[in-house]
Amino acid sequence: RPGLIALVVAGFLLVKAAVLVVMARLMPLPLVERPVFVILLAQGGEFGFVVFQSAAGAGVIDAATASLLVAAVAISMLATPLVLVAVGRWWLPRLARGRRKNIPV
Repeated sequence: RPGLIALVVAGFLLVKAAVLVVMARLMPLPLVERPVFVILLAQGGEFGFVVFQSAAGAGVIDAATASLLVAAVAISMLATPLVLVAVGRWWLPRLARGRRKNIPV
């Protein structure tokens, strides 16, 4: 069920990234560092593997759901370095150029 896994990964990352964007704005993080902060923390963590397998073992969720969630966490972890490279290559240089244009002379 690759389509469902893709939706779970996208939904998971979007919800977590939205919370992290708000946190980054409330903290004194420089604007140029906020994308890296969000990307690095938006991924799922290894603890998700333990939680989902324990939940399946305890009968809280079925094995198929646990497998789907474990796959979503693994894919989010796999995608993080690729997204980080893409942001570093394309978005951060544009953000830095925009900041230089707005500096009063």
